[in-house]
Amino acid sequence: MFAPLTVLLAASIARVPQDETPAYRPWIVEEVVSVLRETTSGGRETLATLESELLPEARKAKSADEELRVAHRLLSAIPSSHVALFSKHAHDVFDHELLGEDAATLGFTLRRHDEGYAVVDVMAGGPASVADLRCGDRVLAIDGVAVSESPRLGLRTDDAHLPDRASHWVLGETSESVRFTILRGSESLEVAVVVAPYSSLRGDRAGARVIEVDEQRIGYGRLTYMYRRDTSKLMRPWLETTFLDCDGLVLDLRGRGGSQIAMWAVMAMFKDDKSVWTKPVVVLVDRETRSAKELLAKWFQDKRRGKVVGERTAGATRGGTLHPIGEEYFLMCPAEPFADPEGLELVGLEPDVVVACTWPNATGGDAILERGIEVLLAE
Repeated sequence: MFAPLTVLLAASIARVPQDETPAYRPWIVEEVVSVLRETTSGGRETLATLESELLPEARKAKSADEELRVAHRLLSAIPSSHVALFSKHAHDVFDHELLGEDAATLGFTLRRHDEGYAVVDVMAGGPASVADLRCGDRVLAIDGVAVSESPRLGLRTDDAHLPDRASHWVLGETSESVRFTILRGSESLEVAVVVAPYSSLRGDRAGARVIEVDEQRIGYGRLTYMYRRDTSKLMRPWLETTFLDCDGLVLDLRGRGGSQIAMWAVMAMFKDDKSVWTKPVVVLVDRETRSAKELLAKWFQDKRRGKVVGERTAGATRGGTLHPIGEEYFLMCPAEPFADPEGLELVGLEPDVVVACTWPNATGGDAILERGIEVLLAE
């Protein structure tokens, strides 16, 4: 007597698609709002308004990508620097970079530009550099897939509220070969880059060089980050050996910030009573210069120790704290309490010589560096 019921159940089960993906259940924005409520004492009215406007939309998200876009809109409306939602991958990369440790990398950053993506921050001697991928190359596809649709495109790593350019790392495991379709000038090229252990610290060491102009020798060194442990160890050999017979120094502080402890160590090398370097200095900055590097550039300017050349800086001096959001993300929140004695937060530093960034170009040209050299030669 039970046979018909058994057959009915079997038929019912058979009609359920076995490969049906469970519906996405939004959770990210709820967690972000919860952390912001607990960690920020100011701007509660703004946060409450954003909650009422965006939580309903977030709850309707059909995928993590959809919900992440809502999260970015929420964070971008909070009037502070150091507000961002990072992937765990980005968090781990930042940790390795600030410590000067090698990690699996392609050795460059992708940045949005004119609705497309361009290569920036190529590490000297790193995987991208070895493969001849250059700053300014326009990336059209990754492994044959449009950049915006590529599973290798990491979550953006820029500050949500600030008007900086959206930045991404490209994901890959050690020894993987990743193929980039690029536009260099008017030429379309395919460039394969192999993921390998490397770091910005090693790139900064490899990239230090002497530039000869009009019979003068100029030392050029870049600090991609203010490294927690090794910034002074990186710079001292430049000042005491590599650039010893140079007539001046170009110190490139374009890009992200880092450790304020490292900032003080750098200042000590240029102070009158402890100077390791007494010759002219020009400091390069751009709209991505932030945090400890922004404060360091202002010190050079205020002490008249070096001219600052480039774009107005990011205005990101508040500092931030990191909080886990599930197992996949980290929320960077503004640090409290906050003092802004230099008045740079959300304002930025105006350079002594303003130069619009034309992007380091794969076919030649870096307007900020070129103008910096001119200023140094005039000292």
